[in-house]
Order: sequence, then C-alpha cells, then structure tokens
Amino acid sequence: MEEWRQLLDDQIYGLVFNDSISLKELNLFLKRFFSGVTVEDIRTWYPDIHIIVDEVEEHPASDLAEDEDRVVMDIESPSREQLESNLPTRTTELLGNIREQLILKDLVKAKALLAQLEASYGDEQSLPELRKALEALIVEIENLQIEIGRLESAEKYYELKRKIDLLEISFPKYPGLNEIKLKTEDKIKVAESYLNHARRTSAGKEKVNYYLHALDACKDCAEAISALSLLPPDAPTNLQIEQQPNCISLKWASPASDLGVVYRLLKKKGDPPTHPEDGEVLAEMTNQHYNDTNVLSGESYSYGVFSMRGGISSTSSASTGPLLFVAEVLEASIVPGYRKVHLRWQLPSNVKGVEIFRSLNNAPSRRVIGDAFARLDPVKEFIDKDVYDNITYGYLICTIFEDYKGFERFSNGIKLSAKTLTPPLPISTLEVKLDAEQFHLKWEASSNNSIIIVVSDQPLNIDYASIIDEAKVTELGQLLMISEDTKYATYSPQRVGQHYFTPISVSNGLGVIGKNVNVNYLPPLTNPQFSIGGKELFLEWNWPAHSSWAHIEYCNDLFVFERADTREMVTKVISRKDYEINQGFALKNLEKKPYFIRLFNLPSPDANPMDWSKPLVIEVDNSTEIGIKYHIKLNYNLFGKLKGAFLHISCPEFDKIPDNVPALELLYKTGGIPVQKESGKLILSVSRFQLTKPDISIELSNEFLGANRYAKLFFEHDAIKNLRLYHPSRENLQLF
Repeated sequence: MEEWRQLLDDQIYGLVFNDSISLKELNLFLKRFFSGVTVEDIRTWYPDIHIIVDEVEEHPASDLAEDEDRVVMDIESPSREQLESNLPTRTTELLGNIREQLILKDLVKAKALLAQLEASYGDEQSLPELRKALEALIVEIENLQIEIGRLESAEKYYELKRKIDLLEISFPKYPGLNEIKLKTEDKIKVAESYLNHARRTSAGKEKVNYYLHALDACKDCAEAISALSLLPPDAPTNLQIEQQPNCISLKWASPASDLGVVYRLLKKKGDPPTHPEDGEVLAEMTNQHYNDTNVLSGESYSYGVFSMRGGISSTSSASTGPLLFVAEVLEASIVPGYRKVHLRWQLPSNVKGVEIFRSLNNAPSRRVIGDAFARLDPVKEFIDKDVYDNITYGYLICTIFEDYKGFERFSNGIKLSAKTLTPPLPISTLEVKLDAEQFHLKWEASSNNSIIIVVSDQPLNIDYASIIDEAKVTELGQLLMISEDTKYATYSPQRVGQHYFTPISVSNGLGVIGKNVNVNYLPPLTNPQFSIGGKELFLEWNWPAHSSWAHIEYCNDLFVFERADTREMVTKVISRKDYEINQGFALKNLEKKPYFIRLFNLPSPDANPMDWSKPLVIEVDNSTEIGIKYHIKLNYNLFGKLKGAFLHISCPEFDKIPDNVPALELLYKTGGIPVQKESGKLILSVSRFQLTKPDISIELSNEFLGANRYAKLFFEHDAIKNLRLYHPSRENLQLF
C-alpha cells in the first residue's frame, strides 16, 4: 500500500468510534488533509465503517418524522463485484494529483508525479497532454526568472516588489519566492531610510548625498529621481583635444561640485553635441581623460562632455570641434636602384593626395608651402628618376586631406632617405644541360660580384634586370651558393618535372635578376620486360630516380599510334606505389592480336602531355600465326622443253590476313636461292588485294626463266609478325 494510503488509514481509524464516524467530521478531515479524496471514496475503500449522517444537514424534519430509523444509517457493505468495479486505479489517482499540482503551479511535485506516471503507466493516453502542460509551466517559470533577473541586475527593486506581490497571489509555489522577497524588502528598506534622512535635512549637498545613496540601493527610486532632477550637476569645463598618431586624446576639468558625478563623453561628426543623447556615447566614467582610438582619417569629429548624477545630466557641457583627423602614409619604404629611387607606401582612408619634398643628404625637416618636389593624386608609389649614383637623397612624404568646409589640410610627413648605388650587371646568358641525371650550369659574369642561382618549380615573377634587396633573395626558392669568380655549377635534381634556374648578381646589398632557363627533368622509363600467361600480359620496367607516376597506352594497331587516335587506345595512369605493390602492371583479358604499348614517365598524375617523357615503345604479338605456302610450277611441252612457269600461293586462312599486310615480293638469283632480298632481283609483287582465295596462281614472264635460276618469296617488310612464309624445297624454287 502506498504511503499516503497508510497515512489515510491511520487518520481514518483514529476518528472512528464504535465502528462509526460522523459525516461532518469526515468532510472537515478530508477538506483539510486529503482534498483529492471524496466521501464516496471512503465508503468504497472502508465498507466496514458506518458513516453517521447529520439529519439536519442531509434530511428535512418532515422526512425524519416519517422514518426515525434514518437518523442513524448503517451503510451496507457492497458486494465484491461492486467493490472491484468502484475501486479507483492508481493511474486515476496520479492523474488527479498531477492536474491538481499543475493548477497550483507546483513544478517540483508535478514533475515528480509525472515521472512516476511515465515509469509505471507509459501507455496512458493523457501523458502527451500532461507533458505539454508541464512544459508550458516550465516556460512560464523561465520567463518569470528572466524578468526577475533583469530587474535584479538593473537594481529596480520597487518594480520587483510589485512583481512579487502579484506572484504571491497568482503563483504561490514559484521557486525561491521568499528569498527574492526578503532581498527586495531589504533593498527598499535601505532606500527608504536614506529618503527619510533626505526629507529631514535642508542642506542641499546633504540632500543630494542621501538621494544618491537611495539610488545606489534602488535604481528605480522615484522620489530620489524626481528630487535629483531638480538638482542637476554642474558641467565640466576646459575640454582640450589633441591628435596623436593613432588616436584623438581628450582631457577636461571637473566642475566646482562633483559629488556623485560621472562624465558622459559624446562623439559626433560635424557640430559639437548639444544634449546628452546627441551623438555616439564613448564612455561614462569618473576619469577626466580619454583616448579615442576608433577614428578614421579624413573625418572631422566633435566632442562633448556632460556631468551625470543619478541619471540627470548637466544643463550644459564642455565641448570642442570639429577636428579633422589627419593620418600619415603607412608602411613607407624606399629602394634605391640604378639611376632611380623607388618610394612605396600605403594610403590612409579618405586621402585626397600626396606631396613629396626632396633634399640632398637628409630629408626636409618640414613641409614648405609651394615648394613640393612632386604633388600626386592618391597613389601608392613614386619613382624618382632625377638622381645620380652614389648620392644620398632625403624625402618628406605628406598626405593631403579636406576638412568639412572643403579646405586642404596636410600631415607633418614621413621622412625617408637612401643612398643610390651602382648595381651589378645581370647575367644575360645561362646554359643548362642535363647529363647523367645531373644539371650542368655555365654562365658569364663580371668580376667582383657574387652569384646566386635560384632553383624553383615555377618561373620567378620578377622581370629581367630587376633590382631586389639581397635579404629577399632567400625567399625566392632553393639557392645554389656560388663561390666568387666561379662560372659553373652542378645540381642534382630532387624531383621530376620543370626546373627553373635564375641567376642573381649580388653586390652592395642589391641583387639583380638575370635571364632564367627552364629544363624539364623527366627521363624515360627503361628496360621493358614482358611475359604472357593465359589471358594476361605482365609488364615490368625500370623507374628513374624521383619518378612516381607512369602513363600507359596500348592498342592493337600501330597505325592508331601514328595518327594518335585516342578513341581506339586504352590509357591508364598508375602510381609507383601501386606498381611496387603489384610488382608490375598486368594487362588482362588478352586477345589473340598484336599489342602496341607505349609507356611515359609523368611528373604528376594530371600533367599536360607536353610535359611527359619520351615514350618507351613495346610490341607484343599475341596473334594466331597465319601460314602462307608457295612453290614454282613449271610447264613443259611434249618434247620436254620449258614453255612457262607459275607462282602458286596457298593460304587456308587468307581471310584472317589483315589489310595492312606488306606485299609479297618474288625475287630470283642465278646460281642459287637468294638468301636475302638484297641478293635477288624482283620478278613481281603480290599485294594483299590479290590474295582473294586460298589458292592462287600467277603466271611468270618468260623473260625470268633461265638456266640455273631460283626464285624465293619475301615480305616487302616485316611489320606483321604473326605471318609466316613456308618456303618449299629447292627443286620447287627452280626457274629452269
């Protein structure tokens, strides 16, 4: 049995006397301690207890006179079936209790009861509705907490007190309400105490002090705010403004009476601020100085400082402006060159132009009106070509701005100076040759200059004969340091692909860019080996150093390569890593055809074909051999005299002979069989198109018949390797 039922049992049986209980006492008991339980519940749960009904409460006197037995009622116990049908389930009890706690807005109890219901009766249909109601209660509490937190942070305790008074009525179970109420009442007591002091004193300074203390306790103390509005603070005085390199510096003097005063500093473009809300509020502080770093060159700014006390401002302010913020050029640099001095800088915002002043040896000390060496639009560089070598020139770079009235204003200027130098001559010719996987470099250069060779995988983005600072040479790429007066060097490549070599002449801290040369280091693949097993052709080759990628092309017709018809070629790119894992490359599903293969070394898997190595060509003939037989047939007359001869050719597989088969040439030789084509003389040529059937005979001209002559058939060339000529015996090659 649940704890509350045990408690109910104890209390009910404590009220029972002689197995009876008064209906009036029962109602009072339930209303006070078990408001969710009705009299009907008690009758059902405790059928052995007699409930004595008050006749005055439930029966008219006339009814009682008719039946006096009704004054004391003995409630009969219900049957077992009636009892079981009327007993409320635990689910019904929990639902009733949850709804009661939601109405009372008791979040803690409602959460606990809902969790108990979910754990025991997860299929209850009312659960979604109850969860939704609980979530709404949580949101309501969170919103109230945010509002209360906002009032506490703002120290508005009078407003918070009104909020608490409403919560005590509408939300008595709000968590932590008593603690908030006590804190709020304490703050208001402090404020009221100071208000009482202020009401009793007539001294103005003391009144102000008490009202300020009241506002310290409660920022929304209406009486203090109203009183202080009649006693505004004095304004600060003597606002001074000065431009610094990266800010505008301000300082001011405090008023005669600065009790409880903070200073509100305002910034505004154009005219000075006229009231405490007129412009951007930079700060509210007790200090009397401020550096405004959020300034933009070319803009005019005005400033005002108001005294603030308890939210009430002085009726006037200390103000000044407008002041134009003037900035110098940024990142100014000077680079002396050959008969020129190159000045560079970055422009500040809103600049209208640049003036440059020049003098010998040292930069001009100040700007002289009308004496500018150059007046420029807002550009970022200037090249002074009116210079001589080995002379120091000084420059003063001033910026030009316009104020809000359109008048020109100038900066004090940035000073630079440099001594012009005679740079070394650039190297105009550089020879680079590749030999035995090593680059050999050679050049011509003037003496007394150091030479540095920059090796890079991209051309340097610097023009020939350009002058750079020697310190920046190290940023250009890999360096080959060359001894003075040396005019040759070697370099071992560390990778495949294009190598760019740029010579730099160095002297007096300057480097001069020479003519660059690029050489592609991409040696071909070598030593091809192949083997055929079943329907697989397995290829192997040697990789050059630093090579990582290979491109493979193959087809069944050499003519495809000659006309570069990629539609009929199979191509594949493989990595050296995959090659080594598989110990080679396998061409699968091999057919009975000739295979023509080309291998290229690649600098990268997606390299342009123009950057591939020379191809390694492999021919593999996997065709079924086609045999061609022939012999010389001689005709004699009745008297045994030779009257004619025929070349008889037989080829059972003549239809498999490819169209590009070379022509057959019949050659003869006197005194023996011609062993090579060069030793015989041509009788006739038989093209592929004459082989129209398995057996053909071609008559030979009688002019080639003669004593001790022999003929032999040759291919015009040996391009088709699966064709084979079967030569007959000597007597079948006779022409006599």
